[in-house]
Amino acid sequence: MIVDTVIQNEQISSSTSSRLTYFHDLNDNGFILGSAESASLSINLYDDADLIGEGAVIVVEAIDFDTDGVWGTFFGSAIPGWTHDLEVNTLVALNADGILNVRVLGLGDFWVGNSVLTVNTVSEPGTFALLGLGLIGLGFSRRKQSA
Repeated sequence: MIVDTVIQNEQISSSTSSRLTYFHDLNDNGFILGSAESASLSINLYDDADLIGEGAVIVVEAIDFDTDGVWGTFFGSAIPGWTHDLEVNTLVALNADGILNVRVLGLGDFWVGNSVLTVNTVSEPGTFALLGLGLIGLGFSRRKQSA
């Protein structure tokens, strides 16, 4: 298991660009590309209690049909932390380069605290087996296309 923490203490407000962009880079934590089996992302959000009806949009990787475009919203003065398990397409992107891109878009003003990415990895033999199965699948798909 690899736990990567990005330390934040950034305010999102209506008077600024209302956007925070950052990334988790697992490559400096001994991550082996292709070894992520599952992962979850947790972001600490907290309010300054001056507005009601504040919210956020959490975007993991990109909003499109290839990766998770994840919405996380909150309202009122008690803002909970946000946690989400990453889905298959986002895991594929994470396995490809070891980097997870995150954007927090604001609706009102609040603070973004630490962001924690927890990744469960498979052992090296399992990684090689998964890589081998992927290559075999690619070989069969290319063989099918040429036939």
